Parts: sequence; structure tokens; C-alpha cells
Amino acid sequence: MRVFVIYITLIGIGLSGCVTIVSPTGQSNDSAAAIGTANTTDAEDQAVASINQARSDQGQSSLTTDPRLIRAAQAHAQDMVSQGYFSHTGANGSTVRSRVTAQGFRGCFWAENISNGRASASEVVNSWMGSPGHRANILHRKARQVGVGKSGNTWVAVFAAPC
Repeated sequence: MRVFVIYITLIGIGLSGCVTIVSPTGQSNDSAAAIGTANTTDAEDQAVASINQARSDQGQSSLTTDPRLIRAAQAHAQDMVSQGYFSHTGANGSTVRSRVTAQGFRGCFWAENISNGRASASEVVNSWMGSPGHRANILHRKARQVGVGKSGNTWVAVFAAPC
């Protein structure tokens, strides 16, 4: 498995963020796993629309949402806010891979963008598109699905592809 972590500090506004790209091999998608449902807000739906517009502008296909990715993103956003931290590593030591897998998603590609302090979906996606690491996740050729979660002004986008 290859793990690439890029740490970014947004100078001048005091926000920090990082992106993680994980590309494991030998994983299979459990297509029989129960997907269930995940509720999204208008803001989260707008973030997905903005992500897909950014991809379209660069000649990439749109991503579909997956309830398992939405649940993983939402749970991580809520955990960061309730526990008072900002990191790709959960307060319990979880990683994007373990959070997605715990929701029943089996994939060959995962990536995660996090943001803190942005109020609107357009602000978040514009910020991510202005950051090389975040932009790379949004436009990654392996990404096929996305889930966005938000708690307060903390955002999480999980990008993935089933095997």
C-alpha cells in the first residue's frame, strides 16, 4: 500500500489542512454489502455539485455519491468537531481507509480532503481547487465516487473507487 500525505498551511487566515491519498492493492469490492441510506444537507449536495463541475471543467467524468462514503465523511467531520481536533487521523486512531471500510465499502482507491473554517460549499471547493494536493484528489483519475460530510464549518470529502 502506498500512502501519500501532504500537509498544507493556509497562511494569513490561520487554517490548516492536509490531504491523504491511499492506493491499496489486492482489495475487492463487496458488492453484496448493504449500502443503506445517508442523509445529506443542501450544503453537502452543493459541494458534490461543485466538485463535479470542477471535474467537468477539466475534462473528467462526474463522481457519483455513495451512502457509505457519505457516512464515513459525516462521522469524521462530527468527530473532529466534538473532540476538538483537525486531522486525517481520527481521535481513535482511525484512517480514511479504516473509516470507509467500517462502512462496508471495499475499494482500490481512497483519498480525503478536509477543511475547517469555510462556511459555504463554494468556498470549500474553491479553496481545495487552489491547493495542489486537494485539487489532485478532486481531479484524480481513479476517483469514481464521493461522499461529503459537514459539521459546523468542518468539511470532509472522501473520494474512492471500488475494485
